[in-house]
Amino acid sequence: MIRDLLVMAWPFGDTVLTSFRWAEDYFPPDLFLGTAKLSQISSWVNETMYEVIFRCEGCLSWTADDGSIETVATTDGRLLLGHAQSHDAPDNPGCPDDILVKFHDNGFGLWMADIGNASSTDYTKWAALATKTVPDTCTTATSS
Repeated sequence: MIRDLLVMAWPFGDTVLTSFRWAEDYFPPDLFLGTAKLSQISSWVNETMYEVIFRCEGCLSWTADDGSIETVATTDGRLLLGHAQSHDAPDNPGCPDDILVKFHDNGFGLWMADIGNASSTDYTKWAALATKTVPDTCTTATSS
């Protein structure tokens, strides 16, 4: 079975919330309960758009929900990336673990990223900026 690890992001009030999900075939993605960790370097929201810059630890090799080890091969210097976007906001948006996503009717795509020269001598500096984490329980989220 091929499973893809997704990082979902959406605006909620004045912040950007995120959630890791599994994508299998063409079904709504399930909550990922493995070991990957996301921390934000920065994010912002306005009336028409949002942005999040983040650090993702354990996103190229991780322990899955069932204990299996999943990896993404990067040895050829390329990484398959993608995006999907909906016009409609997710249901239950204040609770990252329990959001219900809508169909991606506002575009989607895949592209091959050239990561052969992606390493940076400034990685440690950038990683140190990643200090903000999304609440991990619904009780800490607030409604907009």
